[in-house]
Amino acid sequence: MAMNISNAISSVPSSLAWCARQRPTPVNLTHLFQFGKHVCKNKPDLLIPAAFLHKELPVRYMQSVKLLSSTDMPSYLSPTHPEIQTMIKRMVDDSSYLTGISQPKDPREFARHLHHIQWRHYDTMLHLRRAFEGIDEPSPSSRSDGLFWDGLLTLNMGVRILIADYLSLVDKSTNLVNMFDPLAVARRAIDTERDHVAVTLFGGDLSKVPPVDLITASSNEKMTALYVEEHLERILREVLRSSLSSTISRNSEGTDMPKIKLIVVAGNEDIAFKVSDEAAGIPLSQQKRMWSYVMNATPHDSLVEGTDPLGVTLPSPTKNRLAFARVMARYFGGDLDVVSMEGHGSDFFIHLYKRDGLEQFGMEQGEQEENTSANRAYCDAMYIS
Repeated sequence: MAMNISNAISSVPSSLAWCARQRPTPVNLTHLFQFGKHVCKNKPDLLIPAAFLHKELPVRYMQSVKLLSSTDMPSYLSPTHPEIQTMIKRMVDDSSYLTGISQPKDPREFARHLHHIQWRHYDTMLHLRRAFEGIDEPSPSSRSDGLFWDGLLTLNMGVRILIADYLSLVDKSTNLVNMFDPLAVARRAIDTERDHVAVTLFGGDLSKVPPVDLITASSNEKMTALYVEEHLERILREVLRSSLSSTISRNSEGTDMPKIKLIVVAGNEDIAFKVSDEAAGIPLSQQKRMWSYVMNATPHDSLVEGTDPLGVTLPSPTKNRLAFARVMARYFGGDLDVVSMEGHGSDFFIHLYKRDGLEQFGMEQGEQEENTSANRAYCDAMYIS
């Protein structure tokens, strides 16, 4: 997508303008996991990811500034919107803060800087939510609008994950990216989301919330995935929230709620999840609109909740949590899609790579290959074979 840039980039110091011209370096789940295990045993090597983040985070911030100051921004918001202006200023300030830090020499001292940045980043992203809250629902947005927001959110998901990964290694001596049982995460997502809906809509009466059956179609062999647990739980909760809310809306007068099914299957390459509901489905004319960031896909607005400022995931910028869940699923190369039958229900499919997910930035193929090479070079520097 061709991009026309406003004066926001031309007015920043040359060191930040340089960052805006660079491309982000995508990281790989396997490499994060392997190097995390390495530095947990060899603490001095924490200076290697510290040096990477010292250089990489300003690039991701300034890439975000470049997007937000582009005249290609969707028409229902603009670079001159007060909340967007605040985002741009804060991101430029944080980039200046990071570039003003000397080359890291003490992992814990650099971690203190990142704690400061982590808090500010969460608050910065809340300004995007406030900007969306002021939008009257416009006509359906275009594909380019979706790509714009996907790109911005992906960059900032990367900021949070890279910071959280480093802080986990320094503060807790544990990997953020780890091997775990996806069935356990699915059970936790079901219980947490049903409890949340019960408290929010029914004063804590769980009997009024549709039941969710967890089913596995795999063999008895223990199921494992290499991923970020908090990331997966958030994706599952967003999809479950949609199905629970739609089921409740359709059966508001009844007491026997149809069951929702969450099926988990481990393939050779990926872990697949299917959430099936009987909530009347989505009309064909609305199925493309359901991925729009400016549409409200959840009938119960009161189900919108905040996230942990020190957590891994971003606060959802809009009421359409399905669009946000999809960009989260795609972040490491997976996907989220839906097949719906109006008058019956919907099936949501989530696919996540089991081991080799690579950050996706919505680039052209040649650009992605170039950044994959940069990722290999970075991982080689971290002694990863």
